Amino acid sequence: MAAERPLGSRPARSPIGAGKKPPAAEQPKLEWQAIWDIVEAAGAESRETAPSRNSATYSSIKRMILAGQLGPGRKLVHEELAEALKVSRTPVREALERLYQEGFVTRLPRRGFYVTGITRDEAYGLYGAREALELFALQVTLERGPLSRTALNTLVASARRYEEFINAQVLTERILADMLFHLKLAELSGNRYVVRILAQTFERLALKRRHEGYRYDRSKLAATEHTRLLEMLAAHDKRGALTVLRKHILSARDALLSQLYELPHVSFDVL
Repeated sequence: MAAERPLGSRPARSPIGAGKKPPAAEQPKLEWQAIWDIVEAAGAESRETAPSRNSATYSSIKRMILAGQLGPGRKLVHEELAEALKVSRTPVREALERLYQEGFVTRLPRRGFYVTGITRDEAYGLYGAREALELFALQVTLERGPLSRTALNTLVASARRYEEFINAQVLTERILADMLFHLKLAELSGNRYVVRILAQTFERLALKRRHEGYRYDRSKLAATEHTRLLEMLAAHDKRGALTVLRKHILSARDALLSQLYELPHVSFDVL
């Protein structure tokens, strides 16, 4: 992964953001693997020593779903996936079964597998889980005392990277950078179970991210909220940090719910 470039001047309201819009080509590459690396580290007891063909196939299909290449309602045909991924049907079949167990794929009798979406009620529930997990993790972290300079610098770098992707208007990587900021914050609690479940919650929420016609107003507001949270953490203001984080999560929830409301109902196609 390329090193982050030095930031330029910043706008007055965002002390950690870049003020000058960098070309998209200069942005460091960020993919779903960065999230999965955190999940694997949090579940070290089940980590594979070397990725198998089955796990690689599973990761490839899951990445296409989360990136929107395979959208909600899309039928997943074994032969087509096997040809696209240059593998046999066996790893594809096992990958789809695993994705079905995780809720990313729906299996309909005599019709096959389809990409799953999430309803507004599911999104609301997932944000409730996210709120509980993040606030619990932050409370545990703050009860141990002020954050170290190293921890703060790591969070600042993550927040800065998020702003760089906003300025470059790179949607998928912006979403991933936001997830990484919150996962790194949760990691400070030392509770790997919370980190793992939180990452899986983010994955589920990503199923309904709308890419076309996306407005960056919410992203800019989120960057300001990140800055405010970092200020609270630097001052070791426990109540202030928890309040800012909770408002930040609820604001993100409301933004996504309004986005879901605008999407047409997804029906499973028959091909």
